[in-house]
Amino acid sequence: TSLGFGIPTGYEPNGILSLGTGAFTTDLHLGGHLQLEGGFFTTLAAGYSLRGKADNNFGGDDFDVPNAFLAIGKIGYAASKFYAAAWVDHQGTSSDGVDIGTPAFTGNFPETRVNYTRLGLTGFVPLRPAFGLSATYGTVVDGRNVGNTQYVNVGITFTIDTLSNPNTP
Repeated sequence: TSLGFGIPTGYEPNGILSLGTGAFTTDLHLGGHLQLEGGFFTTLAAGYSLRGKADNNFGGDDFDVPNAFLAIGKIGYAASKFYAAAWVDHQGTSSDGVDIGTPAFTGNFPETRVNYTRLGLTGFVPLRPAFGLSATYGTVVDGRNVGNTQYVNVGITFTIDTLSNPNTP
């Protein structure tokens, strides 16, 4: 299980390029992970995101950000020399909200009803005990009030546990 909070500070929720809602959120998830001896694994997690009100930076009353069902599934292989996983990420139709392009939409993006399904691949190769290279490819395959995007992330990943415990293999 997990419990998480999102606390916005100094955020402009209504910008056309804003990546969040600017609302206080509480996420509760339940999940499971099965790791086989050969390195193959699968992970499933699902939960609910309770979202508060967002500041209306256009002036006027704050507005509600729709709550949503969240789920993720992974299948992959983890070994000492590399990690690879295929995944699906889903946000179910928000419990309320408005659709962009309808008369009810007044320009407040955080109050829109959003759902999506994304598919992707993630890989990691350790270079040293404390860091390695990572890459992810993802694409939106279905959704509502969300951009139809594909993306690639490449990065250097630091392993905090190894940094705090140098005796870890």
